[in-house]
Amino acid sequence: MKRKCVSCVLVASLLLSVGCYSTGTVTREELKEMTETDQADITVHMKDSREYKFSRMNYRIQGDTLFGLGILSPGGDPATASDSVAASIPFADMSSIETERLNVVVTIIVIAAPVAAVVIFFVAWGAGASAH
Repeated sequence: MKRKCVSCVLVASLLLSVGCYSTGTVTREELKEMTETDQADITVHMKDSREYKFSRMNYRIQGDTLFGLGILSPGGDPATASDSVAASIPFADMSSIETERLNVVVTIIVIAAPVAAVVIFFVAWGAGASAH
């Protein structure tokens, strides 16, 4: 019986470590709002297939240009990524901007489901133990 209890707790713990973030494309306006409030890591896809990755607080927007210190991947291939490069990227040269966002619904489900399962297990186990 202890093994079942430990197994339930371990499964619940593993489910809590599941990522609750999803990658999505953002617009220039959304990016400007993010930089004013809470920056996030971003990936900039260029029209010529290059890809820049910027960590939070390592970029800023000035006018129609993104300035920052990021990692360049020619052709979007992480294997060919360079060391940090200073970049000045006009929005006109970008094809898309991606960032990770917190998915609140998935977070609630991932946390609530295992907790509910463990609570139901202990309630059923306690009711079965008290019947004997």
